[in-house]
Amino acid sequence: MLKEGYHEKGEPRYLQIEKVWSSLSTQHSEDLILPDGRADFILTFVIDNDGKPTSITPIIAGPSTSWWVSCAIPNQGFIGIRFKPGRGHVFFGLPLEEIAGHSYKGEDALKLAPKLSALCKPAPTIEALITRLEIFFADQKEPFLSPSLESVIQDIHRSGGATPINVLAKKNGISSRTLARTFLKTVGVSPKVFAAVIRFHHTLKIITTGVSIKEAAFKAGYCDQAHMTRDFRRFGGFTPNKIPDDLTLIEIPFE
Repeated sequence: MLKEGYHEKGEPRYLQIEKVWSSLSTQHSEDLILPDGRADFILTFVIDNDGKPTSITPIIAGPSTSWWVSCAIPNQGFIGIRFKPGRGHVFFGLPLEEIAGHSYKGEDALKLAPKLSALCKPAPTIEALITRLEIFFADQKEPFLSPSLESVIQDIHRSGGATPINVLAKKNGISSRTLARTFLKTVGVSPKVFAAVIRFHHTLKIITTGVSIKEAAFKAGYCDQAHMTRDFRRFGGFTPNKIPDDLTLIEIPFE
């Protein structure tokens, strides 16, 4: 049975997946969702009195660069797959820039990826639904990602999004123009915007350790606090000194 609230499972078994996550709402709720530069595939459903998932509906969420509010009804559950950056375009069969900033639900999602219909058949239990999802992804091929692009993505995470993109491009033997074009196709957003999203999350993590706003801005590589505040308003809809107490932070690999 799903636990109430948002939860991420341990290390996924499949190389294209960054995290398998779940969420269960026991009441009407509105949750602030932060952009992370990733694409997600989600199954949403309603749990009946016998604990059986009903109304199983697929959702495809393209990589986003702005915050939004997710609404849920009582006993509504979600099981999600968060793809590693650069992997989702192969699974969905289209350049991710075409769906960036958009989500597709039900029939609209199936039009984009008809193979997802096999996941929406009735299931006797939530556990059976999760198992079905895992078996489905076990049969998916690991998408190829060029070593240079893979290295740039890793370097963006290691630096917390602070290293200039032209420096990373040169370090990894790829032109800035080629990197930008490849990034849009495979990740869905430009490398500069992706790095800004990662730096936003890195700064949030720093602030949660209890350091001052000024020190967090310095550690995250912002030129000043005003720049950091603009990014917080852009990606979170709040300022660094007014981070919501109930904000859910996803696990992003900074190492």
